[in-house]
Amino acid sequence: KVSERMSYPAIAVGESSSIAQARAVMRSNGVNRVVVVDEKDSRLQGILSARDIAVKAKPFKHKQFRGSLLTQTEKKLDVEKTPVNELMNSNVITVQPGASLSEAASKMLFGNIFSLVVVQDFTPIGVITFRDLLESIAFIPLENIQIYGLREEERFLKQSIFDECTGFVEKIKKSYPIEIHS
Repeated sequence: KVSERMSYPAIAVGESSSIAQARAVMRSNGVNRVVVVDEKDSRLQGILSARDIAVKAKPFKHKQFRGSLLTQTEKKLDVEKTPVNELMNSNVITVQPGASLSEAASKMLFGNIFSLVVVQDFTPIGVITFRDLLESIAFIPLENIQIYGLREEERFLKQSIFDECTGFVEKIKKSYPIEIHS
């Protein structure tokens, strides 16, 4: 379940907090994102990540490109004065605490995102990240995979099925230690 793997409580800032305040909250809590809430009722308004700040709040440097000068067209944001609601992502994908990890992974995959805000009654109670999901996989005990039910003439397929499974596991093995026994 999501509730077993999420970070709790959700690290949040009010929507009128400055970008600098949000960055300070991230640093002091050791997180890369904060949930943005309505200051009156604590309902979810958005999410702001360290990447959002790095990409959107910093000006581009002048660069030479094929003889022309690329310049910054937007003015530099004052992170001390600019409220987080100007940079936050307000299209937040959420998940319920009772949802399966598979549902959370699907939402991240199809939303092309790395975290979900866990909500209960429109109030954020936690965050589950891509890393949380990977860590849950890493702690699954290893089990032997056995192939049953092949007819005599299909037994030659056993090796090719094993090879296919081994190839898949090899891809995963690049991120997690997995043992393969034949």
